[in-house]
Amino acid sequence: MKDISPEYINEETITLQTSVENTGKNDWKNKPESWPDIRKNAEEGHVYLLVDTRYPIGFVVTTTAGYSVAIDGTPYADYASNAQFSMADWEDYTDTPGYDISEPTGATKAHIIDIYPQTENESINTFHCARIVESSEEEQGVLWAHFNLTNSINLYQGFGRYNYYKQPLMQACTAKNNTLKLSGIDSLFLRATSLTYVPVLDCQNISMTAYGVFYQTSAIKEVRFENTNFTTMQYLFYISGIERVKGSLKTPNCTTFSGAFQSCYNLKSFPKLNFTSATNANLVLFDDTSLEDIVLDTSEGVNLTKIGTYATAPRFMGGLKGLRVSNQAPFNNATPPQINVSRTGLDRNALVQLFNDLPIVSAGQIISIVGATGASDLTADDEAIATAKGWTITK
Repeated sequence: MKDISPEYINEETITLQTSVENTGKNDWKNKPESWPDIRKNAEEGHVYLLVDTRYPIGFVVTTTAGYSVAIDGTPYADYASNAQFSMADWEDYTDTPGYDISEPTGATKAHIIDIYPQTENESINTFHCARIVESSEEEQGVLWAHFNLTNSINLYQGFGRYNYYKQPLMQACTAKNNTLKLSGIDSLFLRATSLTYVPVLDCQNISMTAYGVFYQTSAIKEVRFENTNFTTMQYLFYISGIERVKGSLKTPNCTTFSGAFQSCYNLKSFPKLNFTSATNANLVLFDDTSLEDIVLDTSEGVNLTKIGTYATAPRFMGGLKGLRVSNQAPFNNATPPQINVSRTGLDRNALVQLFNDLPIVSAGQIISIVGATGASDLTADDEAIATAKGWTITK
C-alpha cells in the first residue's frame, strides 16, 4: 500500500495536465453535430445559452446599469439589473427561426440567447436561472452555457435550485480560455443530470460556500478546481458520476465536509483535504467503491466531533486503506458512532494505527469497524488500545 495522505492523490497526473487544461486547449470537444457553436464569434463580456425550445427558460443578471438580451443575433429586450428574463413558451417567439437540432431525443429547435451589459466596459457580475411559472421544481431547457468573460462572476444557484429549477438537458458549461472565474459557487449545477463537461473552476481565493455544487450530476466524470477557499463542502459531489477531482481543494477554513463525496460510486481520486477547522466530516466518503488506494489524513482536525468514512452492505469501500485522526479531537457528537470505518479496506495494522491515534474520551463514544478488512484479525490487546481510552468498538 502507498501512503499518499501528505500529498495530492495522483499528483503526477495533475501536474502533467495543468498546462494543457489551463490554456484552453482541452476545451469541450463533444458538441453534438447539429448544435450551433455558441463560442464562434463570441463577444467579450457576454454570456451565451443554447436552449431547447420545448422547455422554458428564466434567468436573472446583475450589472451596474442593466443588461440586454439578443436571440439568435436579433435584439430582444433590455432589462434593469437584477430583473428577470422569462420565456415560458417558445412557440410564442417568432422573431427568428432558430436552429434545427436532433439532440437530445425529441428535440427539434434551439435558440441562442446572448446576454450582455447595456453599457460598454461593464461586467456581468452575477447570473442565475430562475423559475418562471411552476410552483414545483421546474425543468428548464439550457443545453449549453458559455461564459465569454475575463472577470469573476457569482453563479450562486446558477443552473439549479433545490425544488425550484434544474437543467436536466445541460451537457456542457464552457468559458473563455477554458477557465471560469468564480466569486460564488453554491448549488451551481444542482441536478444537471446530463452535464458532462465544465471548464477549470477558478475560485479566486475567495471564501465561499460549496454546497451541492455537483449535487446529483450523474454524468460528470472529471472536474478541476483552482484557488479554492471553501468554508463548507457539504454535498459537494453528492450522488455524482465523478471519477477524478483535480487541482486543489483548499479547505483550512472549511467547517463541514458532511456528504462531500457521498455515494460517488465511480470516484477514484481527489486532492488532499485540510480538516483544521472542521467539526463535521460525517459521510465525507460514503459508498465510494471505486476509490484508488488512499489514506485519509484528518489529523489536523482537532475540532472534529464526528467522522464517517464507510460503506453500507452489500457495498465495500476497499480503496480506503487508512484513516488518521487527531488525539485532541473531542468526537462528542450526540449520534453514534462518532467514528465509522465499516466495510473499508483498513487492515489490522491500519486499525491499530487508528486506535493509537484516538483521543481519551469519557462519554461512551463508539467506533464502528463492522466488515473492515482487518476487523477479524484484531487481538484482545489491539482492541484494548481503544477501549482503555474510553471507546466502545462495534465489529
